[in-house]
Amino acid sequence: MTNLVRKRAGHLTNDCASFMSVDFSNQQIVRVLNSRGGAGDFPLLFRHLETAHQEVDAVFASNGLNNMVLTPSDVHIREGVNGTYLEAFSNKVLPFGLRAATEATWDHFKGSEKHLGNGNIYEKTAKNLDDPYTILEEFTKEMHSKNARADIKAQQLIRRYMEPDRDIVIWVSKAEPAEIKHKKLQG
Repeated sequence: MTNLVRKRAGHLTNDCASFMSVDFSNQQIVRVLNSRGGAGDFPLLFRHLETAHQEVDAVFASNGLNNMVLTPSDVHIREGVNGTYLEAFSNKVLPFGLRAATEATWDHFKGSEKHLGNGNIYEKTAKNLDDPYTILEEFTKEMHSKNARADIKAQQLIRRYMEPDRDIVIWVSKAEPAEIKHKKLQG
C-alpha cells in the first residue's frame, strides 16, 4: 500500500514536471532539526485546520460526494460562476482495507517524501507534540520551475482524524517568499 501511495505521489510530481527544471529535479538535500516545542508559532494554522475539519462534510455535499455509491465513472453538468461546465470523474475500488490505505497515506505525510519533487529543502524543524497524529513543520525550501527559483519559508500543520467509519488527513500551510532568484521582477 505504501508503494501505491508513493507511486501516486510520483504521478502527481510528473504531472507538474512542466513547472520543474530538469537540471534540479534530482537534487534532494534534507537536513532535519528536531526541536521539542509547543504550538505557539502556529495559532492561525490550528484555526484553519479546525475550520477545514468542520467543513469536510459540507465540501463533500456541495460536490455530490456525500451519498456517492461505488461507480467506476460518472459525469455531472454543473452551473458555475463562469457558466455551465462538465465535470467527469472516476474512482476505483482498491483491494485494500480502510486501515491499510489510511496507514500508508499517513506514513507518506509523516515522512520526508512529501517535500521532494519540486525543490530542495534547506532546513526543516519538526515540532513534536504529545499527539501522535499531529505534525507541525517549519522549513525553508528552494522551489524551482523552468526559468525561475524562489526560496520560501513555510509552516505546515498536518493532522489525522481517526473516526469509526473514515480517516481524514488535513494539511494546512502558510508559505512566504524569502527570495526570488534568476528572474527579472517588474516594478
